[in-house]
Parts: sequence; C-alpha cells; structure tokens
Amino acid sequence: MGMKKLSELKPVQQGAGFFVGLQSAFDGIRMLLDNKPLMKIAAIPIAINAVLYLGLIILFGIYFDSLRDMIWNYPAIEAWYDYLLVALWYVFNMLFFVVALLVFLIGFLLTGNILAAPFNDEIAGRTLVLLSGEALPETDGGLGAILAEAGRTVVQELKKIALYLLLQIPTLLLMLIPVAGSVLSTAWGLYITWWFFSLDYLDYPMTRLGMVWADKRAWVAKHRAMSLGFGAAVSAMLFIPFLNLLALPACVVAATVLYHRVESQETPAEPKPPHSTETT
Repeated sequence: MGMKKLSELKPVQQGAGFFVGLQSAFDGIRMLLDNKPLMKIAAIPIAINAVLYLGLIILFGIYFDSLRDMIWNYPAIEAWYDYLLVALWYVFNMLFFVVALLVFLIGFLLTGNILAAPFNDEIAGRTLVLLSGEALPETDGGLGAILAEAGRTVVQELKKIALYLLLQIPTLLLMLIPVAGSVLSTAWGLYITWWFFSLDYLDYPMTRLGMVWADKRAWVAKHRAMSLGFGAAVSAMLFIPFLNLLALPACVVAATVLYHRVESQETPAEPKPPHSTETT
C-alpha cells in the first residue's frame, strides 16, 4: 500500500475494536517504507537512535557484570551445600538480566522518543498533507524548520513521559498486595503502557490539528478499544530490538492514518448538489 493510495483508504467503522487498532499499527511500517519523502525525514532519527542503541548495548555489555555483582557475587564453593547457592545465583542472574534488559529498552525508548520528537512532528504534518491529497510546499519541512520546532516538541514529550512515570506508581503499590498483587499490577501496567503509547503517537497528528490536551484524552477514551489495540501493537514493536528503530517513525505514520480514517467516518461529508437533467 503506497502513500499515494492513503487518501483512498476506507474509513474505520463506528465502534471499531481492539484488533482494528492492532492491525493499523503494523501497517505503518509498510506505509513509511513506501513513501520516500517521509522515509528521508525518518532516516535522521533512525540514524540517531541507531547510534544511541549501539552505545547503550556496549554500556550494557560492559557494566552488566559489575552491576549484578554489586547485588550478589558468585558464591564461593567451600562445602557441598554451597552448590545450592550457586543454583540460586544462576536463577538470580537470569532474572537480573531480564530486568536489566527491560530497563535498558525502556531507557532507550524514552530517550529515543525525546530525540525523535521534532522529526515525528514533521512526519505527522506531512502525512496529514498527503492524506488531504494536497501537494507539499517546496519550502515546508526542511531541517531548519524541524529544528526550530524542536524545543516545543521535546518539552511536550518530556511532559508525556512524566505523566507515564506518574501513572506507573500504582503498579508498584499493587505489587504489595498479597497473592493478587502481581496479577493486578501486571494488568494495570499493561493498560497504562498501551494507553500511553496510543496517546503518545496519536498526539502528533492531534497537535498538528490544534487539539488541546483534554480533547486528545477524550478522543482516546471515546475509541478506547481501538486505541488500546493500537497501543498494544506499538508497545510490542518498540520492545523488539532493532525493529524499534523503524517502528518509532512508522507508528507516527500509522497513528496519523488511523486518526484520519476515524475522523473521515465520523465527520459527515458536505452534501453535493443534485445533478440537473435536461428536458426536451
């Protein structure tokens, strides 16, 4: 599906559900790859995040053992029962690796979103223009214009990240509840993560169209199932190593297209005048 055909996409049906949002996020990668002007803009944050990703991987490899040993060193074997401690240490090592990897990925995503914010804003604007069927102005969207808006978009991204971290506090508190705490904390954590990623990427086209924060939240709440499906797909792609480099801008395209398709269904078209017939 090339970007030239985006204006021909069918509107999303009223009350579209979880799987419509899920599928639309994955379509964003193909849409981005099929459009060279958008891909040229996306190439810059992809390259920046690739360098960041490589640097973080190197740091992860260098400091992982030191961080793990700060908590628990490999047990010394002095008697037969020390082998039990060794077995427990290997379990701890595996769990620590998983937790450290998640922290690494979350840190990359948060930092990558901040660095990519000005470019994501431009991608959303250009996608909206393509969806409207209009030609892009020749002087619009250059690197200078993107950097000029960098301060606004970065501050906005920092505010969203602060909100996400604040909403994750109940996740930690729920873990203190005996037995059911782990289930409740996992459910809440997933819900907030899916909601956040949905709002985070839909925020770009909504901001371009002049929507205020309350209206953005109301839109996501109105289309809750679809938005959560979109957020679930986004979070899945962003946590897959290397795919997340392309997914960062692709999800902006997908969110913009999804928003446009929903609005084209809910906004009634202007009535056309009836065709006149000649009489003889």
